[in-house]
Amino acid sequence: RDIDVTDNSWDAKDFTLELAQTTCGCASANENGAPANFTVTQHLGRIFFSFEDASQCESGFVFQRDGASFTSAYDVTSGQACGRQHRPENFYDDVLASEGLVVGNVHEYCVYAYSRNTISWAQEEDLSASYESDPTCATYRIQWEAK
Repeated sequence: RDIDVTDNSWDAKDFTLELAQTTCGCASANENGAPANFTVTQHLGRIFFSFEDASQCESGFVFQRDGASFTSAYDVTSGQACGRQHRPENFYDDVLASEGLVVGNVHEYCVYAYSRNTISWAQEEDLSASYESDPTCATYRIQWEAK
């Protein structure tokens, strides 16, 4: 039916809301937007990460060692930097002086994209638009190093 909104005779039931979904991935083969080409390297007592941005929806990335975060999130300025290679240093590395990082031990490092922006629907409390990609992980054996 036609609705005249100028006379306030309409009711919210007169409208329907169509929900739409979009993927965050940059490529159809990776619709979730999980980071790609994740590598772990060690140099002078630090573990460094390198990965390719494969998400259009992220505010940043989170790093984990053996399933637990060990540093603050790595925020990025552009949520649409598909294909950008990230090599965060200094604040987003893992220092070998950290507890549990012993020469010869193997650890699983993971990175995933996340979004700070969350939308919740007033009538559908279970419906959320927060975003986290699947993690991309790599195992690494801590090496002995001499200065």
